[in-house]
Amino acid sequence: MVRSKVSFKGFKISIDEKIALEDLEELINESIEPARFINTFTLGFSVENSVISKLSIPERNIKELPNSFLNLKSLKELNLFENELNMLPRDFGKFKLLGFLNLVANNLKKLPKSFTQLISLNTLYINQNRLRSLPKLFGNLKNLERLNLRNNNLTVLPKSFLNLSKIRLLFIENNPLNADAIEILLRLNGEGANIDINLD
Repeated sequence: MVRSKVSFKGFKISIDEKIALEDLEELINESIEPARFINTFTLGFSVENSVISKLSIPERNIKELPNSFLNLKSLKELNLFENELNMLPRDFGKFKLLGFLNLVANNLKKLPKSFTQLISLNTLYINQNRLRSLPKLFGNLKNLERLNLRNNNLTVLPKSFLNLSKIRLLFIENNPLNADAIEILLRLNGEGANIDINLD
């Protein structure tokens, strides 16, 4: 059964996506408008083939995403820069098309287990949070090429981290990493990654 499309700000999208955007607008008490170009500081969304493909909501003091947020399952790019997120939805891994994710400068202490199911993720910026650890299967994100983990509270890294064979840029300085974590990074660096790490 094909779900009918509804009109939203000049675009035809699914009713589920419309509900998600309206819930987000209510949450931030501000209109989210279509945007041709989206960058770190843009508030807006983009539509591609009648689905929401890009969404950017920076600097809006969001502490928790509404349940309907998971309706935006066709997202390819998501920017939530400098909010106040304490956690991500448990089923965040449902965003199978997500290739770019900016979670810089939030309050995240951990990631849900499902995060490791983001099979298309190519770029992850999650620096300036409060992460103490990463999911055990973080290495399942095998398409990751750019990863920024700077300025967190990471002491350990999962062994699966070595499975990130496509990593080319990894920023992880200013974390209190233990000796085992540093050994993992050195091994990964030997396999072609470009790692920026401060061992002082």
